[in-house]
Amino acid sequence: MAQATLANAEPHYPVEDQMAESWLHLLVRSLLLMLTRRLLHTRGEIAFVGSDQFLYWVRGDPQRAIAPDLYVLPGVDPDSAGRSWKLWEEGVVPSLAVEVVSDDVEKDYIYAPMRYAEIGVAELVVYDPEPHRGSDRIRWQVYRRRGDALLLEEQGDGDRVRSEALGCWLRVVPDEAGRPLVRIALDPTGEDLLPTTEEAERAEKEAERAEKDAERARRIALEQVVAELRRKLDQRA
Repeated sequence: MAQATLANAEPHYPVEDQMAESWLHLLVRSLLLMLTRRLLHTRGEIAFVGSDQFLYWVRGDPQRAIAPDLYVLPGVDPDSAGRSWKLWEEGVVPSLAVEVVSDDVEKDYIYAPMRYAEIGVAELVVYDPEPHRGSDRIRWQVYRRRGDALLLEEQGDGDRVRSEALGCWLRVVPDEAGRPLVRIALDPTGEDLLPTTEEAERAEKEAERAEKDAERARRIALEQVVAELRRKLDQRA
């Protein structure tokens, strides 16, 4: 009986990926995670946006797992506290997955598209922040689901690509140190960047400061007009 119970027991599904990542890789995925969450929150869309958590899609087979650098689970509570996802329990697959190419180029270029095709993801974006490191490497690859297939529909070394799943642009914008981070742009041509929380707070403070300066200028101008009127009245008297 004990042997039968063990044979039918669920296998262990790890919740952490032990693979090390570079500082650039961490910066790219962390910023994109924050911006994607901000975008969907601003729109009022219900979706969980996660990063570097295991997605399992075949019950009983913990080897069928992948930890996207970014993923979006539509309709799932944004504040869910899950450390990994068993997609057969959620009844949902990612509408978007993003892979930031690491030192294991083969994993991101070859095996990732195969796995996401099997999962059923609607859109996969593979971003290589260092395409200059190999003659066969490329900055962007965008796969989209058409029927039952996940097809490579766009690739290139430009600074931006369109995400149909998010309805926005993903655009390379170097930070102050020149590192090629990925930002979200909202206008039709990809020029209008979605601000980070810090940028939004800074812009709000600058707007408040500008309004105070304008109010002070209006008050001074009014005081000058009143003073001039009094001067003329005094002259007539």
